[in-house]
Amino acid sequence: MTRSKKETVKRYAALLIGLYFMALSVRLSVATGLGTSPISTLPNVFAYIFPDISFGVIMFIWNMVLLVAQIIILRKDFKPVQLLQIPLSFVFSAMLDFNQYLLSFITTESIVIKIIMLVAGCILLGFSVFITVRANVIMNSGEGIVKAIADKTHFEFGYVKVALDVSYVVIGAVISFAVSGRLNGIGLGTVFLAVCTGFAVKFFTKLLGAKVDAFLSE
Repeated sequence: MTRSKKETVKRYAALLIGLYFMALSVRLSVATGLGTSPISTLPNVFAYIFPDISFGVIMFIWNMVLLVAQIIILRKDFKPVQLLQIPLSFVFSAMLDFNQYLLSFITTESIVIKIIMLVAGCILLGFSVFITVRANVIMNSGEGIVKAIADKTHFEFGYVKVALDVSYVVIGAVISFAVSGRLNGIGLGTVFLAVCTGFAVKFFTKLLGAKVDAFLSE
């Protein structure tokens, strides 16, 4: 069914809101020094290796790598509309750097503050995933690569996501040790976010799913 202009605008607005909260959650988790979500692990590792490059720029490059991977995997099945991931990634990267500036006043020496920020980041990440999925307009590059592999291999989306998340963390750990001899950008926070974000998504889906769907479809 063709969407009305009003519905389309609301869905893209919801997507942008979701992206902002996702960027905020990533910045909160990165600031703790305890690690970030698996999909952001490699950019976080490279941020330690190249400290003079902003995290937003590194994340944009990473998203473009994932987009190129989608094109290679899907070939003729790649839909041109997915090229909207390029401006989407640019906006997301700008939001990351903006939130870094916004949160620059927060000091994270206290382990209590770090845990609070990590939990807040998990809740925000869960909400952002929930709202971007509900928007149902365009996938971000991280989800796009999962869907591309799932479509081609016929494995379930969830299994492919878990496999990729584990791969990101393992590759990130190898690169970090190879370059610096220590584990930078990965920690207990990575494990926490990998395990708990799904529960946060389910919570918001149960609490707000029907209401958000009804609002977006009006």
